[in-house]
Amino acid sequence: MKTFLRISAVFLFACAIAGCSSVGQNNVVMKGTLSEVEADSPAEEQDTAVAKIICNHNGAEKSLVLYSPDSLDSVADRFVTLKGRAQDPENRDYALVTVNKTGENHPYYRYLVQGEFEQKIWFRYGKGNYTVKLYSIVGNPLVFKDYKDEFGNICEGDISIVCGTSEQYKIELSLFNTSDEKSADTPDCRFLYPSYEIQSDNPRIVALSNSVCAGSNTDEEKLSAIHEFILKNISYDYTSAGGSSRRKKQDALSVLDNKEAVCEGYAKLFAALSRAQGIPAAFMEGKAWNSQHAWNNVLVDGTWKLIDAAKNDAKSYTEYFLKSLDSFRGINGNHDGTSGDDFYEDDTFFPLLP
Repeated sequence: MKTFLRISAVFLFACAIAGCSSVGQNNVVMKGTLSEVEADSPAEEQDTAVAKIICNHNGAEKSLVLYSPDSLDSVADRFVTLKGRAQDPENRDYALVTVNKTGENHPYYRYLVQGEFEQKIWFRYGKGNYTVKLYSIVGNPLVFKDYKDEFGNICEGDISIVCGTSEQYKIELSLFNTSDEKSADTPDCRFLYPSYEIQSDNPRIVALSNSVCAGSNTDEEKLSAIHEFILKNISYDYTSAGGSSRRKKQDALSVLDNKEAVCEGYAKLFAALSRAQGIPAAFMEGKAWNSQHAWNNVLVDGTWKLIDAAKNDAKSYTEYFLKSLDSFRGINGNHDGTSGDDFYEDDTFFPLLP
């Protein structure tokens, strides 16, 4: 089946100036004929690529190739797996993926993919049309907050994205999610499905969550076991706190590897282990005690409760474990935030509290 990139005349003009090309399967937009564009591409890539972008930015050639799904317009159930290749010497071969539910007031969420990638994208906002865009990063590059480990080796740290994309250099997919699955007392699965940094479907996370919660029968018992595991096994990382330019990654898997984190990492690991048990858990970020902070809201027996594992760890007690909320935003006076799983917060959804 032939797949064509739908690109406007403005895009074609911009590509001609910038030295960028886009290739749909058996179809070329820009740079003349198919043979001229694909002369440097492996034969197998020419046969299997669904879409391709080539850019030259600051003298560096960048390319982004999508192999799967096999159509830019397709149907999926709960998630889609993107397979492709990103080449970008300016940004360590990373490319950016954004996901947005089409035509609705939802935030978009994002992923970073690197090199030869295979990334599962979850449709967290229920049944409907989603726009998925893969960007080659141009303009401002990624900011890498590298750090040294205990042996003096340089390790890749947290990554900041500062307006590094352009609509000129993207592959766009239109996907329809057929699943209308919902988690308890929420309109969709936004607080149950995995996200880029809350990898609750990862086999390591699933196995650990099952092990930690073995013998626990109720959701409250499972959350207590997860809370105890994190307080015993994760330490607060003071070197990564605040605006440090040397900051470790704070996604759930990295926190497990590093065994230390700031509040963000505590909350993301807690959310991942909870979601792996089928317990809706929101990653919250905002203000607490007049400082930037992160914590979790969890849904237990139809009621949203607050858990602040980082605060509990610092104080060695459980004052902020399953604490009653004044609103979904938090507790008046010391927690005021929004769910930060996504790049832009959805201000239209704050579950009513019993």
